[in-house]
Amino acid sequence: MKKAKSTSPKAAGAIKKEEFFGYLVKNAFNFLDKAALEFEEEPKYSVIHFYSAIELFLKARLLHEHWTLILTKPDDANLDNFKKGDFHSVSLKNADKRLTAILQNGLHPNELNCFLELGKHRNQMVHFFHIPVAQQNKKEEINDVVAQQCRAWFYLHHILTAHDRWSSVFISFKGEIAEYNKTMQGHKKYLEAKYKELKGEVDAEKKAGLLFHECPSCGQPTLKEDSSRDPFLIFQCLVCDFSANGVKIECPNCKAMKTLISEPWDQCRKCRQYISGEDVKEFLTADHGITKDTMYDPHEVNCGVCDMYHSVVSVDEDLWLCTNCFATCKFEDIGTCEWCNEYTTADVEDSRWRGCSHCEDDMKSYQDRN
Repeated sequence: MKKAKSTSPKAAGAIKKEEFFGYLVKNAFNFLDKAALEFEEEPKYSVIHFYSAIELFLKARLLHEHWTLILTKPDDANLDNFKKGDFHSVSLKNADKRLTAILQNGLHPNELNCFLELGKHRNQMVHFFHIPVAQQNKKEEINDVVAQQCRAWFYLHHILTAHDRWSSVFISFKGEIAEYNKTMQGHKKYLEAKYKELKGEVDAEKKAGLLFHECPSCGQPTLKEDSSRDPFLIFQCLVCDFSANGVKIECPNCKAMKTLISEPWDQCRKCRQYISGEDVKEFLTADHGITKDTMYDPHEVNCGVCDMYHSVVSVDEDLWLCTNCFATCKFEDIGTCEWCNEYTTADVEDSRWRGCSHCEDDMKSYQDRN
């Protein structure tokens, strides 16, 4: 792996954590800006720089916690070498493992998969060549790069700005995030041509009764809704391949039907009431009665993806949904923490001694007292 280089003019001296963090985030935005400038003339290098920016944002989040977390081998940490940029940094996948295990605020599966797909294309371009790109014409190549970056930016923007993710850490870069979001909005025009090619297919499916929505990733009205397991919904964009889970619920205020895509927080178009994850849970569990035969079965389960307490409920016999992040699982994916006995979709292996995300602090306090 390539050694990280410091962009700090004071790398040889004493620098506060906030300064290191600032230099790293600014470097990430430099890569994003480079990606934006290159995607039309040099799409290959645009992919390389965009992926590098994503890696830097994850490393910056780790650095904000402690500088040793971005090293491949924290046990061999040397502050002088770190200040000089003489170290090997973690990969994106290992950075996510640390974010999840140590900060308990890592990437969600769809975010990680999107970033890893981009990383795979980046590695092919750097170390060999990307076969699909080699066979494409310039227009197709640009469309694919824009679509891929739209998906990745949709997830990265949410991670950096959502109140339950990393917004408090990156709050000082709120202006830069908003500015780059405008840049990405401008790039979406390149996908309008692809939409025009698909418009006949979309119109035909609409006539057949299928529903389409505006895609939150690319902005085109090509997000296809699969309601075969209503009220649970699956969405797939025909233009940029963005996919998401969703639900259709009644507004708790005016009872108008509302379609929620990717997350619960949205406003009812009829009465402007804001809808929350609790509203989604109440709607999905309205008919869930507890009897003497089911009183010991799981009903509300802790989410192992977003760590929300009692947010996972059953939609049907084979499907459970987190009403906070819309992650899904099957009944057999639900386990019990061996420390606190809470039902959870997280990995419960070794929970007897390490607990789960909801009892970890209590468990450590108990161990310290004993």
